[in-house]
Amino acid sequence: MGRAAGTVNCAWDLLSTLLVLAAHGYARDPRFARLLELVLARQDEQGRWSCGSVSLNWPLEKRNRPSKWVTLDALRVLKRADSPRTAGITPR
Repeated sequence: MGRAAGTVNCAWDLLSTLLVLAAHGYARDPRFARLLELVLARQDEQGRWSCGSVSLNWPLEKRNRPSKWVTLDALRVLKRADSPRTAGITPR
């Protein structure tokens, strides 16, 4: 049996979804701010984010370890949001 029409054959996490939404102009939507709070809650005391999962096809980082790629994406989302809620956010 095949996939249902319109389904996507990939896993999406919150950060990936926020990157796409931000790229399409939704970063200043009030609903977006609540999701940013979830991302900010995952930031460590040094201002980094950890890798939550590892791709079998592209294993560059270790799970549950600080990730330069996840941190870069998180900072890109925060920059696009550029709202009063995220203005002045500095690494912990």
